[in-house]
Amino acid sequence: MNPPQEPLEDAPGFVFKGELTIYTAAESYARLQDFMVAHHRCALDLSAVSEIDCAGLQCLLRSVQLAEREGKRLMLAARSQVVDEAIALLHLGSAFGIDASHSEQDAS
Repeated sequence: MNPPQEPLEDAPGFVFKGELTIYTAAESYARLQDFMVAHHRCALDLSAVSEIDCAGLQCLLRSVQLAEREGKRLMLAARSQVVDEAIALLHLGSAFGIDASHSEQDAS
């Protein structure tokens, strides 16, 4: 599961704001899937995510898997510090196409 790492500068963006947790993950996943139906490529903006837990990460991972299976491109274009820390803590950088050394530096 390795999404392309090059920027999707012309791709439509999907913005997550606030919490991406067990309380919001199902709704967030549904909104993102609706967005992906209409777009072949998508750049996720997670810079305004204030909290993320395993359910939020699962939402993102599942979205990446679904995009790959459908031949679509989904990338994390911007990430908040809490998102970077969660990804680094669980060693999920490669799943999102993030250089492991970059995500480890971000988490420290």
